[in-house]
Amino acid sequence: MKKRKVLIFIDWYLPGLNAGGPVRTCANMVSRLNDEFDLKIVTRNTDLKETKPYDSVKSNSWNQRDDNSSVYYFSADQLSLKNIQKLIDEEQPDVIHLNSLFSFYFTILPLIAVRNLKIKCNVVAGPRGMLSRGALSIKPLKKKIFIEASKIFGLFKNVIWHASTEIEAAEIKKAFGNNVQIKLGIDLAPAVKINRV
Repeated sequence: MKKRKVLIFIDWYLPGLNAGGPVRTCANMVSRLNDEFDLKIVTRNTDLKETKPYDSVKSNSWNQRDDNSSVYYFSADQLSLKNIQKLIDEEQPDVIHLNSLFSFYFTILPLIAVRNLKIKCNVVAGPRGMLSRGALSIKPLKKKIFIEASKIFGLFKNVIWHASTEIEAAEIKKAFGNNVQIKLGIDLAPAVKINRV
């Protein structure tokens, strides 16, 4: 049986570590679910707060990692709506998973690309704590304007929200209304290999 293809968009990924939790959460998801789904990650070719590309990856191309995952590392000069749209069109994923709320390149542009392409796929968005009171207190006006504008223009229309906790589910409803579709899924721990004697 053919595995469902999931295209995961995230600002930073392995071998980068500076972005912390989201990178580890995504890596754990890949290690736990890679046998059941065809997981492909789209990210930058640099780590958080770095400008030098990773030495170990080929930019603007698919890279096969040791965990059997495929990762596409965009260079800064190639990050555009046109190229993201082209990548989605080529891959024709069953699911697109967004790991941010405010990311221009890895949330907003993929959402616009899906709308432009009119492809039939589920889009899942994980706020990753960005709707918590503490997170919203940083640059609050800018974030409030974005959330209100996204509702006016239907940016997240038909998106399935991925909440890691009941608290995050409540935060999503508070920001986007009670009628949104939310799936609760806890962050997965790393896969553990058991050596049988």
